[in-house]
Amino acid sequence: MESKKNRNSNIELLRIVAMIGIIAHHISLHGMDFHTNYILFNKIIRDIMIIGGKFGVLIFFIISGYYTLDSKFTFKKFMIIAGETFFYSFGIFLIFHQKYDFYISYLFPISYLEYGFVTQYIVLMLLSPFINIMVKNIDKKNYLLLMLTLFIIESMIPYYLESNINRFGIDISILAYLIGAGIKQFKLDDYNYKKTYFTFFNISLIIIISFSIINTLFSESQILYSDYSPYIIILSISAFLYAISLPQKNNKTINIIASGTFGIYLLHDHNITRNVIWIDIFKTYAFSNSPYMFPYILCAILIIFCLRIGYRSIETNIN
Repeated sequence: MESKKNRNSNIELLRIVAMIGIIAHHISLHGMDFHTNYILFNKIIRDIMIIGGKFGVLIFFIISGYYTLDSKFTFKKFMIIAGETFFYSFGIFLIFHQKYDFYISYLFPISYLEYGFVTQYIVLMLLSPFINIMVKNIDKKNYLLLMLTLFIIESMIPYYLESNINRFGIDISILAYLIGAGIKQFKLDDYNYKKTYFTFFNISLIIIISFSIINTLFSESQILYSDYSPYIIILSISAFLYAISLPQKNNKTINIIASGTFGIYLLHDHNITRNVIWIDIFKTYAFSNSPYMFPYILCAILIIFCLRIGYRSIETNIN
């Protein structure tokens, strides 16, 4: 497992970028009106924001696979995650209880899916010991064959058949975890092909942006935003490989910011704060058809990060 005192800041920076993508995704879902007649540029940005969340989630699961392969998901780790999740879930309700009704999910956020990503992550971590055994006991050829098979079943077929459900029952998080674990097990991160990774990243990004523009101009196909888009998967893999292939750095500021990304997720994606932050405070709906929508959204994301980082810095100094 990655040491807290010797974190690879390239990966920590990637965590930050991933969380920015997730926040942008949630703004597009909870802070904008899909029925508004957007100006063209805003509509394209909205589509890219939605895709950013898919990219961010895949990045987090790939990172988890990479670093969890040689470690164990202990009861202590579970309690830390569960405790922090409960703290935010019930604490947010207590702050705003006079305005919002109580739901049982605020007391049991993991089992009642108050935070879908957290539940998904914990389930994956409970399965990780068995997945790790398989990865450590399979040869490279069969691993790559397995990844190709899962990629076709989990991504290519449902994407190009425009399926709206995962009919095969294989969760995308498992595929992403296997990708990260395989990169670590077979030392694919030792292959210093930075230019190749960067090229794949840019090609995937250009394809995604092009599809966003086409989607905006000619259709409203939701398949572009699917979790299993092969282009988003390739974008995520190439971004991780590029970050991990760079000379390792240890930047304290980046590491502190990255350490607060889980708290940022818990803060902004609560059922209550979705309304409080985007509708009551930032009023992002009002900027849906404004030429200032993009810079305004960037400022909103920056403020969310700053608030969490400030709290994280105080917490770190106390400890």
